[in-house]
Amino acid sequence: NVTGGGDRARPSRRPDRRVVVHSASVRRDLEQVLPQGVRQRGGPAMSVAFTTTRRVEFADTDMAGLVHFTTYYRMMESVEHEFLRSLGTSVLNRDDDGRTVSWPRLAAECEFHAPAFFEDELEILVRVASLGRSSLVLKYEFRRGDDRIASGRMKTVCCEIQEGESLLA
Repeated sequence: NVTGGGDRARPSRRPDRRVVVHSASVRRDLEQVLPQGVRQRGGPAMSVAFTTTRRVEFADTDMAGLVHFTTYYRMMESVEHEFLRSLGTSVLNRDDDGRTVSWPRLAAECEFHAPAFFEDELEILVRVASLGRSSLVLKYEFRRGDDRIASGRMKTVCCEIQEGESLLA
């Protein structure tokens, strides 16, 4: 027990934030930027995949020269950002009025089917698996030529963060 009060914890000077899970308005915004064919909750993935490539860097590998499993998660996030930018939006949007819309992760998973190595060029396909009331599920496939290297899934939820208000989720 500390006496004298000199070591009291000081309250944070940062403004509080309020997080609100978006619903209909964000869904409408997403439907405007996402390609046609995206269905709500469990519908088929969009027929056209967004495709990009990544070269495996030395820092992406482990001591055995294989791509470390965490690399796939970083690549999925990077490709998600590239995909959203291609649609004219972002994973983090800030308005002049202090409103921030962001997409925190609810779940991420990856299955590994074959090894990838330093300097391999991987083709990464991303598809919208489902669009919920406020959530978005993306599926990923990593390929090296005809070889399926890994597949993944990421579920995000759209949240509004309002400066100056209490943090709510």
